Amino acid sequence: MDQIPGPLLVVWDGLPTHRSRVVKEFLAAGAAPRLWLEQLPAYAPELNPDEGVWNHLKRVELRNVVCHELDRLHAEVDRAIASLKQKPETIRGFVKQPGCYAV
Repeated sequence: MDQIPGPLLVVWDGLPTHRSRVVKEFLAAGAAPRLWLEQLPAYAPELNPDEGVWNHLKRVELRNVVCHELDRLHAEVDRAIASLKQKPETIRGFVKQPGCYAV
């Protein structure tokens, strides 16, 4: 809880697992007053920057990738994520203009 000081803005997509025991314990341990929650509509991928990340991974970093073993797929996804981490402007674009999935 001390890794990120100060208030936190949480943009929540409403996923039920975010109501898990772990999250409830985190909030009960004193995190609740620091959080400002903005909830997305029930289904609004055009407002969710994560959708841009996944779209980019699927259509750019992982295009033409075919894996016949789960271990190989895991390695390819790790490689794709590492590649995307080297492109901070691309990632910022998913936040600045969610829903614009230019490839």
